Amino acid sequence: MPIPFSTTLGTLPYGIHICANGSVVAGALDGRIYLFDHSGKVLWSYSTGDEVSAISVSVDDSLIAAKTEDHKEKVHLFDSSGKLLWSHEAGGGYCVSISADGSLIAAPAAGGGINLFNSSGELLRTCKTEGKALDISMSVNGRFLGAADSSMEKVYLFAHTGDLLWSYKAEDAPMRFQISEDGSFIVTGSVIGNIRFFDRSGKLLWSYKTEKMTMD
Repeated sequence: MPIPFSTTLGTLPYGIHICANGSVVAGALDGRIYLFDHSGKVLWSYSTGDEVSAISVSVDDSLIAAKTEDHKEKVHLFDSSGKLLWSHEAGGGYCVSISADGSLIAAPAAGGGINLFNSSGELLRTCKTEGKALDISMSVNGRFLGAADSSMEKVYLFAHTGDLLWSYKAEDAPMRFQISEDGSFIVTGSVIGNIRFFDRSGKLLWSYKTEKMTMD
């Protein structure tokens, strides 16, 4: 299959998302967010002033959430034209997650945990974790969200109300956290390569040891 396009940014890309219409959103180490059309033409770019470490896009591609860090850790929300809608301070963690309809945006909180915003930028609540939320994922409908906390070696699942549903002591520095579309299943990966698969109640269904660190 031929490659639709390739391009050189001149810097390290982070957080690439392919949209339904074939366009591509990419964040980069130079602090820019780019939107390419299906042919590779740059439709717009925006300079955040900091390294872009994560990108998340609503299912209709109308809203783009980005996490930046280095000098100032922030979460940003853009519309599809590249207009910045809002920015807020954030905590450490190379992650951001937006619900399918774009109504909820989850990002690491500066004091630890997960901040949950609405699309207007209002902070709805903070889901507290014991340490830093290194990775965050939210179900498509926004009803469930969770995090991997490598500093305290735990994973967490919360309801959208902020209630903690369960936590699991992994004891091997979990780095990755992903939740299924309906929130029924959760998979985590750790710094020493352990993959764990949970159901929504927090029951560990299976685990598997790989030979290397689980990155994605």
